[in-house]
Parts: sequence; C-alpha cells; structure tokens
Amino acid sequence: MTQHWAVVVGINQYQSLQPLLYARQDAIALWHFLTQTARYDPAACLLLSDPSNAQSSATAYPNKQSLLHQIQQCQEQLQPNDVLWFFFSGYGICYQDCDYLLPIDVDPAHIPETACSVQSLFELFKQSPTDNIVIMLDINRSQAALADRSVGQQSLALARDFGLSLILSSQPQEFSHETLAVKHGLFTAALLEGLDHRGCVTLDHIAAHLQKQLPELCEHHWRPTQNPAVQIPSEKRFLLVVPAVAQAAVPIPATATASSSPVRSPQLPVMNLMPTAPEPVPANVPSVSPRPNSRRPQPSSAIAPLAAIQRVGVWGPLALLFALLLLLLGRSSLLPPAPSQPESAPRADSGSSTSSSTAAATPPAPPPAAPKDASENAREPGRALFAEPLSGSATALSALTQAQQAIAQQRYAEAIRWLDQIPAAARDDTYNRLEAQAEAGLAQQVAGNQAKLVAVQQTVQPNQATSLSSAIAQLSQIPPGEPFYQESQQLIEQWSQALLGLANTAATQGDLASAIATARLVPQQTPVIHRQSQEQLSFWQQRQLSQERLQQSQAMLQPGQAASFQKAIVLLRQIPAEHPEYQKAQVRVEQLSQEILSIARARAAQGKFEAAVQAAILVPQDTVAYSSAQAQLKRWQER
Repeated sequence: MTQHWAVVVGINQYQSLQPLLYARQDAIALWHFLTQTARYDPAACLLLSDPSNAQSSATAYPNKQSLLHQIQQCQEQLQPNDVLWFFFSGYGICYQDCDYLLPIDVDPAHIPETACSVQSLFELFKQSPTDNIVIMLDINRSQAALADRSVGQQSLALARDFGLSLILSSQPQEFSHETLAVKHGLFTAALLEGLDHRGCVTLDHIAAHLQKQLPELCEHHWRPTQNPAVQIPSEKRFLLVVPAVAQAAVPIPATATASSSPVRSPQLPVMNLMPTAPEPVPANVPSVSPRPNSRRPQPSSAIAPLAAIQRVGVWGPLALLFALLLLLLGRSSLLPPAPSQPESAPRADSGSSTSSSTAAATPPAPPPAAPKDASENAREPGRALFAEPLSGSATALSALTQAQQAIAQQRYAEAIRWLDQIPAAARDDTYNRLEAQAEAGLAQQVAGNQAKLVAVQQTVQPNQATSLSSAIAQLSQIPPGEPFYQESQQLIEQWSQALLGLANTAATQGDLASAIATARLVPQQTPVIHRQSQEQLSFWQQRQLSQERLQQSQAMLQPGQAASFQKAIVLLRQIPAEHPEYQKAQVRVEQLSQEILSIARARAAQGKFEAAVQAAILVPQDTVAYSSAQAQLKRWQER
C-alpha cells in the first residue's frame, strides 16, 4: 500500500536576517491540509518551524542539522511506491552560482557552511527508495537582504538532471511576494486554493492551476508579476499527491483525475481586508491555519464593491462615485441593524401626536457600551470595518442630537448607528439630511482609507527603515473607529517588527549608528515591540560608548610616556564583559602592557634605572607582561 510522507518547513524569525511575515503560516496551513483533509498520517508528516511567542515547544526546530536529520529519518522508512513531499517556505539565495535554502541559523558570512545546498538535498532525495518525490520551494520571497535574481536556475537544471518533480514559487528573474490580504505568500495561497478548493490532486493539475492563478493573484493584490517555474518529468504528470482514500473530501472536478487540461479558477476572490477569527491548533503545532476541508470565506456583499476602490488612482472620481452609490443603495448590508428598543422606551408612530414632546423630555442616552457577546460581530462582517455597535436605546430627538454631534466630529459610522435607532415613523427632513451627510462622509472615509491602505502597501520598501517609518506614519493618520483602522494597526505592528529586525541586522554587522537610528523609528503605538526596541537601543548605546573608549584609548597614547599607556589601560578596563568589544579591549590591554615594559627596558638600556623602575611598576598585575616586569624591576632597583 502506498504511504504518503511529507517534510514541511516554514521560517519567519531568522537569527541573522530580516524576518519574513507569513512563511511560517504557509507551512502550517499546508501541514493542516495534508494531515487533515488529505489524511496523511501525522506521524509521517513532519513540520519544521520557528516557535511562536505563545508556544515555544512545538515542532522540530528548522536549523540545518535538524532539517537534514528529519529528511534522512524519513528516507529510512520509505518504500518503493511511497510518495514524499518536501515543501520549504523561507529565504533562498544563489551564492557563487549555487542555490541554497537558508535554515533559521544561517550565517550570512558563511553561506556554504551554514546553508543547505540544493544540490546536496537533491542528491539525498535521489537516493530514496522511491522516485515519487514532489519538491515545492517558496523561496526568493522579496527584495530583502539576501535576494538574488538568479536563484532557481541551478535548482531547475538539477531537477531535470535528477528526474525530480520541482515547482518553484517564481521564475529565476522574478520575486515571490506575500500580502496581508491573504496572510500567506501568494504562491502558497494559490497552492492551497488549488488543493482545497479546485480539486488539484495530481502534479499536472497543480502546475496548471498555479500557472493561471498566481499571476492573477499578483495583479489583484497590486504586486509585480510572479510566475511559477515548473520542472516535472512526463511520467510523473499524473502522480497523485492526495491519497485516493481522501479524494472524496476534496471538491474534485469531473476532469481532475482523467484529463490533462488545466483546472480553471472561475473567478478571482475579492481581497478581504477584514480580520478573521483564529482557530484551534493541535498541541504539537505552533500556529493556526484554516480548518480542514474549509472553504475560503467570501467577502460580504457590502465589502465586495470596495475592492473597486483599490484602483482609485486609475479610475479616479468614477470609482469614488460608484462606491458612494453602492453604499447609499446598500447601507443596510454594510451597517448592523438598529438594536431593538425595550418596551419601556417611548416609540413614535403615526397615531401619536405626543411623540415629539415625550422625546424632548427624555434625557440623552448614556455613552455607548461594548457588546456583551463578541460573537455577534462575527456573524455580521460589516461590523468589522467600524467601531463596536451601539447598545441601548435613545429617543428620536436625542438620537438626532447625537448623530449631529458625531457628524460634526467626522464620526460618520457612529452617526449612522444613532440614526438607525430612530423609528421609521419619526424620520423627517432633518433625519434625511443627516443620513445623507453621514453616508456621504462614510463613503469618503471608506474610499480614502482603503485607497491609502493599498497605496502604502504598494510603495513600502520592507528593507528600508525610512520607507517603513513613512508608511507607519501614513497609516497612523487613520483614527480609531474609522473604516480599516484595525487593518492599518496590523500593518503598523508588522512593519514595526520589521524595523526592529533591520536594527538587529545592522547591529550584528557592527553598524551601531544605523541600528540605533532604526530602533528609534519604532513607534510607541506598538508597546511590546517598542519596549523591545528601547531595551536594544539602551544596549547598543552602551556598546557605542565602548567603541568610543577603544578609540579614545588609542588617541591618548604618547610615545615614550608610560603613564599615557597606563591611562589607556584604565579606560579599556571600563568596557563591560557582556559587550562584543570586551575581547578586543582585553587584547589591547595585553599589547599596551608589553609597550610599557618596552619603555622601561629602553630607559634601563640608557642607564636611567630610576625612570625604568617608575615605568615597570605601571604594568598591570593580571597581564602576561607583569612577571617579566617584576623580575626586571628587582635588578633595576639594585643598581
């Protein structure tokens, strides 16, 4: 019986490189599909990923030694007809014309020794008892620290020579991309859609789906074109990657297993910027991913028209007008329904002439309170764009007053919720005027904020501190309660983490000035990351002082004057042992001690024994030169 195996790797937090955003999520989502929907034996599906902040003991740690060990351990159990799937999401590089996958502990200064050579990995796969091996590499993810435009060329050539099935996330001259909208790399997002939603159970159909869907996803999410690179032996085109026993759980089209024609995606999903609720994860998995056999959530009818605003720079006023009309016509689907009023609250109806006077006598409603059940919001997607819904009730007059105040302060979503509390029978010209103002203002906020979100994501350079800081400043202009505030805060947090990663990289390379300048750009509105940056900032400033002491110790030396050498030693002794500069300072202390002894000997050679003694006593006691200085000192004192 055919057994299906998998080694799935995803790395976000590299030790010496700028962190990635969704490589780890890519691996975990695929692991969930394989072990739950595709029914791979969890014991045969190995996951290697960096631990999350909340859970540190999850899967195998993705360093070089562990990665190679897991592959070898898997190979020892393979049988001739088994299927082995190797998936890697993280950094890759072409170094000296050789492709490498970068494990979490890679040293950028020693790539051949610390990275995983693609050639050595392919040679290892070729030695397996089975030739049913599927390799998917989501590498070369962005124009970051180690991006190399030629990565992938050698991998494709090796796969052809070895007869291995290989799918790369992009062509060698292209870059892979990831986006907040899908919370995955675009390659993995297209792969998961093909597996879980389009019935792609063979290599041929997976490749055809990726070749069509991946460029469309790039265009839809405003990313440069990314095309997969495919090298599949003709005899492996119809290799089943989903076991036959699990194919009933996958929506397989009629031609999925018999035809070689590509599976077509009927439509491109609309970008969903709304936050999604997390889902439970098995104890041995460090993150969350979609439920098995789940379907991609479709955006609400109110959100879908807003996707047209992404192209506001092209369509200009027409797009804004179109969005405004859709919002005016379909506000009931965008905003939550008005809460029901208790029987004790005064209601206006056509048969009552006292409703206005009763309303005037009723005090304004208390400030809005948070809903008791957060799950109510989850059932109404439109709520996620705005502040929490209002609760309680208000009379017509007080609600109109509250709505008027909210409009004056440009809190249009809140104004509409106040207006929705007014019974239909009590809605007059004032209500209509305020409703039109609120809806027009809300439409402008939705269009403006989403256009700003898209524009900032397009222009930000994730490896440039000034670009990240500028992007954070722009999104910080979206105040709480406005549409897309939560999405902007998520981006701000991710870019703040990227700033801290850039600062750490600069410090590792010895550029403390850049590290300090970059750490100062981390905003206070991300408290946890800001606190970490301040701690690092303090440490780097102390290190900077240690570097200054090294320089000052050299500048204060005066040839032939032993006292200046002794003062330099005292200054070097002030460098803390936890600083990298400490070892250099210790070496320098030994050198200066030998210099002091040389000065003393030179004076003795000139017959200046008293001066030689004065120099010799300055040699520090805990140095190598001290014993020689003491021996010479006794002889010179006897003269």
